Amino acid sequence: MRVVGLDVGGANLKGCGLSLDESATPHDISYSSAHFPVWLRDRTELWSLLSRTTSNLSSGETPDLVSLVMTAELSDTFATKREGVTTIACGASTVLSDARIVFPSVDLKLLQLSQVLASPLSVAAANWPVLAWTIGLEVPECILVDVGSTTTDVIPIRNGLPTTAGKDDTSRLIHGELVYTGALRTDVSAILRAVTVDGRLCRLSSEYFATSGDVHLVLGHVTEDMYATETADGRGKTQKECLARLARVICGDIETVQEDLIVDIAQQAWEQQLDDIRNAIDQVCTTMSVKPEDETFVLAGLGAQFLGKEAVNRTGARAIRTLDEVLGVEGSIAATAYSAALYAGVNWRDFL
Repeated sequence: MRVVGLDVGGANLKGCGLSLDESATPHDISYSSAHFPVWLRDRTELWSLLSRTTSNLSSGETPDLVSLVMTAELSDTFATKREGVTTIACGASTVLSDARIVFPSVDLKLLQLSQVLASPLSVAAANWPVLAWTIGLEVPECILVDVGSTTTDVIPIRNGLPTTAGKDDTSRLIHGELVYTGALRTDVSAILRAVTVDGRLCRLSSEYFATSGDVHLVLGHVTEDMYATETADGRGKTQKECLARLARVICGDIETVQEDLIVDIAQQAWEQQLDDIRNAIDQVCTTMSVKPEDETFVLAGLGAQFLGKEAVNRTGARAIRTLDEVLGVEGSIAATAYSAALYAGVNWRDFL
């Protein structure tokens, strides 16, 4: 059985194709990832990309099953999340009409298009439950910390299933299970309100001058190739260009602000991100009535090492595993798309 998983994000489209044998063991795994900011691109381009991605991941053949999760519905290119979900679900179903397509929901049901149209919000931002389920197969008692380019998820897993207090983005923000800080796309002025410059407090401009991608490239956490998103000024991703963008957050430039001071601004932004993630972990643990040092943490995403691991270490946790260790290198490359494919491939008979 050939299954293709698609994760339609606001800025990226990730895909995974895998085959399942009778024992539900995945093999012949392939991946794709494309930067696609939905608020900047025409819808027809998205439908074409979905079609090409699905075809490529199934060697040009029609897959037996397509499983699609999304977070792009939150993009302000749509008037509401309902509009976003129905637009994406209908568009995908049209261009992939030869394939059977399902949409995993936040409560881990596999819905068909008619069910999605009847209850659109049930599949909004529903990529994290399938990832938690997949990790739960290997580590049934843990807390997942998934640091992506835009957001960080803190997901408690018990008995192999996610046990979040919140189900939608708003309630997960309230409960500390979703933090809008990430490795690349977070506006620096959303991370910090002020920085220390030469021992004095300096408020930040709230203009969109620099992002966390600039922070982490300057600090050596990511390379230019890993900085796979647009920059705030549309210029390049060299060290000098990143320094220039960071200087502007205090209304300076690379001629008026010394390089060591700009690097220090980046360091302060990183420290604030670590505090924000750690505080979210502490909140989740308090809700669960557990201590971080007694928990196993699984780290995932682009920022797993320099944001996730560093933040978890500050909680006093001792048991830390990476997604590579849990799912293998193949399973961790595009983990949400892999999880969407695996969950649907294993469970489709229960829902169709």
